[in-house]
Amino acid sequence: MVDFEGYSGFRVRSKKMLEVFSAVSDFARQGQPIIMFGPSGAGKEFMARYYYAQYKKATGCTGDFISLNCSQLVKETAQSTLFGHLKGSFTDSSYDRKGVFEQADKGVLFLDEIGDLDKGLQTMVNRAMDENTRTASKLGSEKTYSTKDVLVICATERPKKRLNDSLLFRAGLQIHVPGLDDRPEDVEEAIRHFCMNAMKKRLDLTHLLSCLLKRGKDEIDDKSLNDPEIQSLIQDIARHLSPLVKARDWPGNFRALRTAVDSGVIRAKNFNSPGEFMDDVKKYFLHHLGDYSITVLDELKPAPPETAAGIPAAKGIWMDILTQRIPDLDNQELIRLDAFLSEYRSIPFKRKDFERYMILSTRIAQIRISSLIENGILEKVAGKGYRYQLSKELRPSDSQRFNPPHLMDLPEAADETLMPEKMKEALRVIENSRGLFVSSDDSLKRESFLGLLGTRLQETHDVIYFSFQGKGLEDFISACKEHLSKLNLRGWFMKKEEASLELQDRIIGLSGYFVQSLSQHRQTVIMLEGIDVFCTGESHALLEQMIYFWYPVQFVLGTTKQFFQQLFPDSTDFMELNL
Repeated sequence: MVDFEGYSGFRVRSKKMLEVFSAVSDFARQGQPIIMFGPSGAGKEFMARYYYAQYKKATGCTGDFISLNCSQLVKETAQSTLFGHLKGSFTDSSYDRKGVFEQADKGVLFLDEIGDLDKGLQTMVNRAMDENTRTASKLGSEKTYSTKDVLVICATERPKKRLNDSLLFRAGLQIHVPGLDDRPEDVEEAIRHFCMNAMKKRLDLTHLLSCLLKRGKDEIDDKSLNDPEIQSLIQDIARHLSPLVKARDWPGNFRALRTAVDSGVIRAKNFNSPGEFMDDVKKYFLHHLGDYSITVLDELKPAPPETAAGIPAAKGIWMDILTQRIPDLDNQELIRLDAFLSEYRSIPFKRKDFERYMILSTRIAQIRISSLIENGILEKVAGKGYRYQLSKELRPSDSQRFNPPHLMDLPEAADETLMPEKMKEALRVIENSRGLFVSSDDSLKRESFLGLLGTRLQETHDVIYFSFQGKGLEDFISACKEHLSKLNLRGWFMKKEEASLELQDRIIGLSGYFVQSLSQHRQTVIMLEGIDVFCTGESHALLEQMIYFWYPVQFVLGTTKQFFQQLFPDSTDFMELNL
């Protein structure tokens, strides 16, 4: 019997995952290190936190659970992040710093994506884990400190060959955490769990429950979400979405599924009856996945049928090119590829963007990209890692390119020499994650750094900057509306009386127009400075919803150091950069 104490996720039913829980629990109770393999979004960090709960229960450890994503480390500062440094050990090291090994003393250290860590650093991690040595040293120091009270858990989606053999063998248990495709028994329960959590995120939950249950708002309380009628509705939503989930590939696994369910539940607007609400959830769920498109106010239109008859409707300059050069494309893929290349005419894209849009597995997407390169349709982008774009002869001229205005001018850029290592780290985080917190108690220093960062990003991104110093969310939404008018785009909220709409509705309204209109041209980065000035109570929740809705926009949030943990204490999508 598996002890689920400390696990806060959905109810697990699949035999494969129950075996994982059992094995992890056995090793946790004995305090032995493990290494987990598995695809991104499968739940490796959830298992690490479950391990910590079981370990704490068995041993009474007093230390914390410290998590570090190794893929977001900058090579030059990775050793300092892991083991700490002394003041003056390198440029800009103006203070002593504790590494994550010290922070996790008498607790658990979770090293996620350790396969992305430099082999030399893997050797140092191995030494810190080795029961015969259990030591580490700070950068700039000849002395060592003990790591014997740090229990290390590792995880990676990379193949085993990316790890040093000594590190691989150091772990007492090597375990594979299966992805969504290998756990069909868990899909319906996962949707139900994500749906329940998404309902709690709605700021209008009282109004929503009042409409669905046909009760007055004064009759709605904290227990109303557990009403049998609401629970039945959530179960029906899970039952209806489950076949749609099982019928497609999910490269992002349960993390991607959670985001899609959030989008469906939070954006649903029809509260007339449970059935109509469920239909709305399904429509917005499919829209998030690209299977529906929003064209006019509150109107959801199915995407064109992907059949031979649908090909004439997919107009564009690419059809002749694609059919002539790659004749083995089937009708469904041809239509999706035509639409994809039309949207990415002017900008580079990553393989994961291609996978998500084309509904392909990682392996098939890579094969198809290679074929497009061989046929002269795509080319690799120099100096930007694994990115691709249309071949030069197929790209539009400069006069055709999209060049949106900025909400506000960027602040005056700092000197180019300001904190070069911090700048490298910031650019790397933005390249590989959803967002970045730039924290400092010195607002002028923070603003200056954001100015330089925004100037750097403008070469490859659409940068939108807004400072909340002396302003609030109302001002930001007004600036967004003005921005939309310059693009000759109108959100649905502009077609109603302004007084009849809540601020939340305006944020939601922007998502279908503002974000999509920008992200189809170049990756958009929204830089919000001074969020600690306004972000309390309701405005905190509004900011959370804005980040959830405005996907795939990336965010850079400027705040004080103390405010970072207060804002999103459990977020794995944002990294902190402390100036």
